[in-house]
Amino acid sequence: MSTSILSTMTRRAVVLAMLLSAASTATSLGAQAATSTGGLTAAVGHWAAGVTNTAGATDAGITANGERWSGRSDAAALSALARRWFGTADSSFVANAMSNGAFPYAVHDATTRFGDGMLAVDFRLDGGKSDQFAGIMFGLTSRGEYYAGRYNTKDGNVAIWTFANGERRVLAKGAGEKQLPMGAWHRLELRVRGREVQVRVAGHPELTLTHQLDSAVSGRVGVWVKRDAVTSFRGYTVTAAGKAN
Repeated sequence: MSTSILSTMTRRAVVLAMLLSAASTATSLGAQAATSTGGLTAAVGHWAAGVTNTAGATDAGITANGERWSGRSDAAALSALARRWFGTADSSFVANAMSNGAFPYAVHDATTRFGDGMLAVDFRLDGGKSDQFAGIMFGLTSRGEYYAGRYNTKDGNVAIWTFANGERRVLAKGAGEKQLPMGAWHRLELRVRGREVQVRVAGHPELTLTHQLDSAVSGRVGVWVKRDAVTSFRGYTVTAAGKAN
């Protein structure tokens, strides 16, 4: 075989390897690249831009699909997101996001720091083997630690959680219970006043919980789901100090 033919074959092999590598990267980074007109960018989990409506078309929003998530995250992509959101890539941000206790979340890009105010999002529970789950994340720090208020239709209640050092911990659970229907849109709201946090599902007074944190929190915000949940979100809104962001 001639040198020129070998050279051509070598170049083709290199190009093929590059394409395969790019395809692999696109798959692993698909979650990190997913965005919606609501300005949510995924960090952990498998996410897709858009939500499917009853007519089969795609509306603005973002969908978490735990059934398609491998359970792994890309360290380089996480570092890039940390630099984008916080100006630095704290190793704890990556370690927390890649821990066994990490749940999928997506961040609202436009809100750099949220303290007192109101967060709200429409959610639709589409599936989930163990739980059907939708949450609002708040107080996300450069270390990848945060708080979240969630609704879970398996338990039929709302709750407030915290995540730090790779572990989740429930802070409080609401006493009221109601199993909301799958496949329908609901509105989850979370209000922060200093140390006081209230999470509720609009239109369902029994699904309300108010809890006092140890201290006031401030940080980035977004949405949060369980590992195997399939949940759609749309209409994410942030109101801080009387001004919508």
